[in-house]
Amino acid sequence: VYPTLLRLSGLGISSSIARIGGMLTPFVAVVLINYPPYGGIIALCIYGGASAFAALCSYLLPIETVGRPLQDCVQEMSYPTKQIKATTVINGSESELEVSLKESSVEGIEVKKIQ
Repeated sequence: VYPTLLRLSGLGISSSIARIGGMLTPFVAVVLINYPPYGGIIALCIYGGASAFAALCSYLLPIETVGRPLQDCVQEMSYPTKQIKATTVINGSESELEVSLKESSVEGIEVKKIQ
């Protein structure tokens, strides 16, 4: 699930695209309806197909957010971590290290020395 900042950006972009579509619709409809003999049918197919496509995309969204806590910022998101164990030799002394690496950034590296 995306944090609030990204959700709001996506909402703003989709709203802008919807407004552009709303401005173009009257012009497209007038041109297609005045195009005999199948202009009206073509216009209905275009608008009906676009609506059906949008409904299908909404239905296929993979994540349902009802009842889930939503993050406010990107830093609150949980990322998968990888555990890596390594053996190092420093000044003739052998040490085992365990590294936890978060896939989000380099800041997520944690190193623990195993005795």
